[in-house]
Amino acid sequence: MAISKLDLRLGNLFEQGIVCKISGRTGAKIHLHGRARYKGGLKIRHEHLVGELVPILLTPKILVDWCGFDKIDDVRYGNDELDLMFADGFIYGDGYRINYLHELQNLYYALNKKELEIKG
Repeated sequence: MAISKLDLRLGNLFEQGIVCKISGRTGAKIHLHGRARYKGGLKIRHEHLVGELVPILLTPKILVDWCGFDKIDDVRYGNDELDLMFADGFIYGDGYRINYLHELQNLYYALNKKELEIKG
């Protein structure tokens, strides 16, 4: 999946061996930081080009466990601000498809003007 630099915001999460958060940008380089649980909580810092970022696929487990959404019924998930439907991927509203966690973070911010809290 090719990610556009226009789709990136500070705080977006990506999988770069460990889950990392965008902390800044210098030119074409994206600065990421995270904590490697397998190394006793050691802080890890990376620099990557946009094309090297690996998005985190949005799954029902991530939506519930990481993002605090509730499973409303067999196909709907929601919290106080946002409802999504699961139909071969997540859909918001009239067909806006959300495949990755950073897309959900960006949609949530655009609608609510606040960051989506991620547990973990």
